[in-house]
Amino acid sequence: MEDGTVRWRQWGAEAFDEARDSNKLILLDISAVWCHWCHVMDDTSYSSPEVINLLNGRFIPIRVDTDRMPDVNERYNMGGWPTTAVLTPTGEVLVGATYVPPEKLVETLRDIDEFYAKNRDAVHEKAAELSARKADEIKTALESPKGELSENIAAYVLEELDRNYDPVHGGFGIDPKFPLPDAVDLLLTAYRDTGRNDYLEMAAKTLDGMSSYGMYDHVMGGFFRYSTTRDWSVPHYEKMLDGNAGLIVNLINTWRVTGDEKFINTARKTLDYVDGWLWADDGYFCGSQDADEVYYKLGMEERKKRQPPSADRTMYTSFNSRMAFAYLTAWEAMGEPGYKERALMALDFILSKMKCVDGGLCHYYDSGPKRPGLLTDNSGAIKALLLAFQLTGDKKWLDEALLLEVYLESTHWDFDHGGYFDTARDPGAIAALTHRVKPMAENSDMSHSLKTLGIITGEKKFQDMAQKCLLPFTRSYRDLSFMAAGYALAVDFHMKPAVELTLAGRFGGADMTALTKAVNRVFLPRRVIRYMDFGRDKDEIRKLGLHLEGPAAAYICRETKCTARIEDPDSLKRALEREAA
Repeated sequence: MEDGTVRWRQWGAEAFDEARDSNKLILLDISAVWCHWCHVMDDTSYSSPEVINLLNGRFIPIRVDTDRMPDVNERYNMGGWPTTAVLTPTGEVLVGATYVPPEKLVETLRDIDEFYAKNRDAVHEKAAELSARKADEIKTALESPKGELSENIAAYVLEELDRNYDPVHGGFGIDPKFPLPDAVDLLLTAYRDTGRNDYLEMAAKTLDGMSSYGMYDHVMGGFFRYSTTRDWSVPHYEKMLDGNAGLIVNLINTWRVTGDEKFINTARKTLDYVDGWLWADDGYFCGSQDADEVYYKLGMEERKKRQPPSADRTMYTSFNSRMAFAYLTAWEAMGEPGYKERALMALDFILSKMKCVDGGLCHYYDSGPKRPGLLTDNSGAIKALLLAFQLTGDKKWLDEALLLEVYLESTHWDFDHGGYFDTARDPGAIAALTHRVKPMAENSDMSHSLKTLGIITGEKKFQDMAQKCLLPFTRSYRDLSFMAAGYALAVDFHMKPAVELTLAGRFGGADMTALTKAVNRVFLPRRVIRYMDFGRDKDEIRKLGLHLEGPAAAYICRETKCTARIEDPDSLKRALEREAA
């Protein structure tokens, strides 16, 4: 009998065993708390008595939250949310779509259930064949010869950005249009390296377009997830923590390059939004704010009369790491201590609450840390921890980053072919999770972090690993066109000499503060920075052969060549501008 609701199972061996033992197919629903069409499908298709009867009687329905299980989403997403996929009991996809209205879903479920009942052996045989083929494809991709790393990689991605650029509205492609923080940072880096104004114009116009029209919430603040239209006027109304983090960094860096106050003002307003709506008193950032098309179309006074869209109070390690990185960048650029406090509180929450028993980080917090072993959490945290160390000089952040690197090397690193897999080794993995993959984005982040670690610690091993993170993608990056901007940035950082900047003095002193302000205003690609205190870091300052007395001073090094000590803030800013150009 129909009981009024779909009896959703959790993703796991128990649900797949039930499907196998009962000879039933699986209906996999991948949704999100912020997803408008997921809510619509709940209110329509999954509220239909016919659908409920079919799913509860003839299928094993499994629901997955995309934010909580990004590895499942990576393997099964059918082009958006909700994802609606019918799987065999071993996890192979038979059919898949996004939103499916009630009548169509009933028809699809009946047809495929009847087909499966009549062709069960053939379906299982085909599923086994597909699984074996997938394993062979992954093995071939891992073992195939790799190309060389070269500056042509960034040049190709820049050409693709130029070819897909919208000169009228900014952004890349036609519609829908997504924010691409890595693309903006690549353009700013290319502008600094070449002086080509078209690179700067593309970056600035893209941010200006997003900030000026519907992609930005001009009442509450914060950016929506993407625009359904070419001119940024009609957004998808959910707001994501990680998306806003990337755009905050873009806005700050563009202000550093142009000096245009509108960029820093939008960054500040976005930070105010995150403070007001996505900061949890427990000391972390919430994952997202729900979509509500009616609410967001109201003016300020009308909005005050309605309940605002709810925020997902879940703490996600990967999202928090990215926002902590953004808040540290904001603190460095603007000097407001609240940004530093929020960033370091979030990192402290990660280190104190999100550690798993094997030493790595878990993915989300729900009365305790859950979902261990995802590369995205650990790579994001390492990147944020290294920035915290560089800006504060507090060695605890470096030590924690090194511990996480050791964990990832032991559980995710491919010792035969280089690069990190997206999940830890798991003999109990089920369905498509048995096939570990190497994600380009996280490996690009890890390459950046490993080179940074190599510079800070002097260990050549990290530099070698940084290169091996990038080699698996030397051919496949072209398939992503301008979406490979993050990879191009990592290759650029790996191949070109970093600018190593050390500031030594007494923290809180007027001279140290003046030098810090000079540094904060300059966008300097491929920078590794270190603040050192005459008291706390005296042994290391002596080891580097720097002065321990007198006024605060800066030292700029590129490979083995270093400047003389620089004590004047204006001289330091000019020297950094020369390095940037």
